[in-house]
Amino acid sequence: MTTGTVASATSVRRRRHAGQDKAILTAQHALYMSARARKPARWSGATRNGSHIQAVIFNPERDSVIKTHSRAQDI
Repeated sequence: MTTGTVASATSVRRRRHAGQDKAILTAQHALYMSARARKPARWSGATRNGSHIQAVIFNPERDSVIKTHSRAQDI
């Protein structure tokens, strides 16, 4: 992974946390549609799915481990 990619990923996470992700996705969709209108031959299919995702889970298995461990502590 290059440094630019890491910086970009960090920026995206911060913007999502700040609630700016919907505006970014809307602007990105508009950009794709504009590019598609300018050169339709370059677009063989649909644009990316830019739908807003409510929750992002990085380690879903971690939640089950925590629940199992906390239940064992209650006994």
